[in-house]
Amino acid sequence: LYLLQPMLPTFAQIFTISETQVNWLFAASTLALSFSLVPMAVLSESVGRKPVMMAGLFSIPTLSALMLFGDSFLFLVVCRALIGVALAAFAAVAVAYMAEELDKHAFSM
Repeated sequence: LYLLQPMLPTFAQIFTISETQVNWLFAASTLALSFSLVPMAVLSESVGRKPVMMAGLFSIPTLSALMLFGDSFLFLVVCRALIGVALAAFAAVAVAYMAEELDKHAFSM
């Protein structure tokens, strides 16, 4: 999620865009993550937790590798937004999946 943050000035130079515009590389993933958490949790209830979590886990490196072939700023922003959705697919399900699979006493104080 934070991998590109130190490289934002470099992206601004490469694409000749402002600092405000280049921040969309960071904002796209966090916005997509926040808006996708609840829908991914609902999806996991209907299709199962494991398929949603695994789809998210496999999508993150795939989308990250796809960014290497991007030659436009918009393409990179869209990839980052999709990475945010993939992160939500994992994060929304992980705690519920652990609570379901692990002993109930592990989560009580």
